[in-house]
Amino acid sequence: GGVAEIAAALVDAFRTYYPDGAKTAFGASAELLRLTKNRAAFCPVESAFTPDHIVYAGSDPLFIARSGAGNPDWTAAVHAHAARTGRPPKIVAVEGAGVFGVGPSEKAAQLAVELFEDAASVAAYTESFGGPRFMTRDKIDFINNWEVERYRSNVSVK
Repeated sequence: GGVAEIAAALVDAFRTYYPDGAKTAFGASAELLRLTKNRAAFCPVESAFTPDHIVYAGSDPLFIARSGAGNPDWTAAVHAHAARTGRPPKIVAVEGAGVFGVGPSEKAAQLAVELFEDAASVAAYTESFGGPRFMTRDKIDFINNWEVERYRSNVSVK
């Protein structure tokens, strides 16, 4: 499907997490399209570089492949991601389409895309210096569970 159809499917898939309705934002810059070409191309942005990336774009973006037959099961993919990580994704990268920010408000969704585009820039710059070096999992978990960052995120996306 096209961008509008995918956005509608994602809003439906996130209904459990945002009962008042999820909002989406879309990013398809040349760099984001390069990174969403396939799962291997997505590796340089599959984790977080900084605390701000975690707060606004999440630490674990969801990549959904579309190369198989039929449409992906968007809801199953989102729920499996949330079960694995303990939270719904803020970024859903769709193979061959681009990146969707998803959140409880338009501002949250847009900030997710903006910070993910920043992470894509960081990843591109690291190619000259040996590739991406993400934050360690223990530091990512600390930021994800830190009440101050959770409060800051909630205040800034309203």
